[in-house]
Parts: sequence; structure tokens; C-alpha cells
Amino acid sequence: MKSKKLENFFNKKKILITGHSGFTGSWMTFVLDLLGAKIYGLSLNEKNKNAAYNALYIKQKLKGEALFDIRNVKKTSNFIKKINPEIIFHLAAQPLVSEAYKNTSYTFETNVIGTINLLDSCKNLKNIKSIIVITSDKCYKNNPNNRKYFIESDPIGANDPYSTSKAAQELIVDTYRDYIFKKKNLFISTARAGNIIGGGDVSLNRIVPDYFKSFYSKKRLKIRNAHSTRPWQFILDVVFGYLILAVKHKKSTQGAWNFGPDINNIKVKDFITILNNLNKNQVKIISKKNHIKESKYLALNSEKSKKILGWKPKYNINKMLSLTSEWYRSLNNYKNLNIISKKQIKDYLKKLG
Repeated sequence: MKSKKLENFFNKKKILITGHSGFTGSWMTFVLDLLGAKIYGLSLNEKNKNAAYNALYIKQKLKGEALFDIRNVKKTSNFIKKINPEIIFHLAAQPLVSEAYKNTSYTFETNVIGTINLLDSCKNLKNIKSIIVITSDKCYKNNPNNRKYFIESDPIGANDPYSTSKAAQELIVDTYRDYIFKKKNLFISTARAGNIIGGGDVSLNRIVPDYFKSFYSKKRLKIRNAHSTRPWQFILDVVFGYLILAVKHKKSTQGAWNFGPDINNIKVKDFITILNNLNKNQVKIISKKNHIKESKYLALNSEKSKKILGWKPKYNINKMLSLTSEWYRSLNNYKNLNIISKKQIKDYLKKLG
């Protein structure tokens, strides 16, 4: 999709992003601000100074912001009613597999009840046209003996608490779309992406932020599964996939959508080797005992998104890790980070034509 079409569509559109203070939500806010949208955010407060939300001054790009827990149904309903948005991107979630084992009830309440609270709050909105709920590639029922690329019609299922919460989100969206909002002129879809990388991710037990912590501290990098394969993809490939879906959203494009990489499914150990080569460094890895059940192989088939939406990933693994490394190496200069991030977005828009 041409960048001009994106600008024309989102200019002055009233957009709500839940989870706007998170990694993906922050980059989405930055992009939509450059496209001229009126952006509102609902999220928890992000206190880490190196998170994209703080490093990129995301708060300054918003028309309005609410910092509270989406599990609070009254506050959620009142805030959404007050905004009366045209488009909602629902990213608010507990996003970590490891954290879901420690705080299972919180994960379910946030990912499942939070989604219900959001959708319920849209029942009587007059201007709402489109809701896109971000779930995960981990919503698929994984068969460890059958390495395959998942398509949107494959069974969803659960191998761990986090995956269960994401599969439940998918079922909830189906129910609201097919039964509760059936007669309403409102389009609802889910978007499933893989392991997203880019500047400003500060989540615990995530490979890129953990790598750069080791990079700066000169300590060994502890990893759980060196031989696990993941669908690595750049933050802007994913964000623009979600935005293109919103532009194309209509009755025939409702449902589930995969946004995965083409050739970037590589093992964790190979991922670290590339980072070491790019950063002229040798972060040593050490395996830590893994008590967490995770799928060894995950990959998405995105042919549906390519054919119908006209979306495709732009960067290979070396390019995306080069851009990511550039961001983390500039952590001591927020002004420079804003320049770097804006340039990355503008270069990406040029790729769109």
C-alpha cells in the first residue's frame, strides 16, 4: 500500500490505542502521529526511562491519555465513551510467556477480561467503525512433531497459560463479531504476529533487551532455548501491517490475519551470532534451566495478508537487527533516538512508495 494512501486515510482520524505505553503501542503512536491522526491512549504507566514510551516522548504525541488498568470496567467504559473513537487498536495485554506462569490469574484477567471490557464499552458508540485486537502467533495449537507454517484457519489451542489467554481472546472476538455486533456496522478482526524486535523494548526475558544489557554490562547472556526457532520480525513491518488492515477493513476482511516474516525464522543462537557480528562484540551465552513450557518451532504463513491486504515484510534479519542495534547504541541520547526513530519510519514509508 502506498504511503500517500495511508496518510490520506489516517489524517485527522480519531484513534484509540490501548497499551499505547508498551513497545508496539509506542511505535504505533509515533507512526500515526506522523500520519496526522488524532491519537488517544489507554494503558498502564511505563516508568522505565529506556522504554520507547519515555525515550520517544510518546505522551506529547497524544490528544488524550488515561493511565489505568483495563480490568477496571467502569473507567474503561467512561474513557472510551468520552473519546468516541473511529478506530481502536487493542494492544493492552500481559505479553510475556514467563510472567503468565508466575501471575496466571492476572494474565487471564488482563488478556481475557480486559478484551471483554473493551468490546463491551463499544456497544453504544456512535462513531466506531473498526476494532483490531492484537493477539499472538502463540494462539495456535502447536504440534511439536509437525513443523509447519500456521495459516489463519488452523486450530487455535493452548500449550501454556499465555497461549491459552491469547486463544481465548480469539474466541471472544469471534463471539462479539458474529453475535453481539452482528447487526452493527462495525468491523472486528484479530492480528497475529511473531517475535517483534526493534528499539525501545524493555520487557523482561526478551532476547533483544537482554542482549544489550549483557552488551553494556559485559556479562554473559542467559537464555532458555538456544535452539528454538522463532518468526523474528521488525517492529515497523508489524505496525504497518496493522495499519494497512485498518485501511482495508470491511465486512469481507473481518477475521484473523497473520503478519509474519518471509525468511527470518532462525534459531536463537544464530540470532545472537548476527547481533555479535553487527555490534563487533562477543556476548557469550549461557543456558539457564528452563522450567517454562514453550513451543520449539513457530512460524506464520502470511499469504492471506499479502494477497488481500497487499502487505509484505520489507526487511531481512540482518537489516532489522542493524536498525535495532543502532537504536540501543544511542540510549544515552534521547534527542538522537527521536531522530533515529523518525528516520527509520520515513525510510520505511519510502519503501511503501
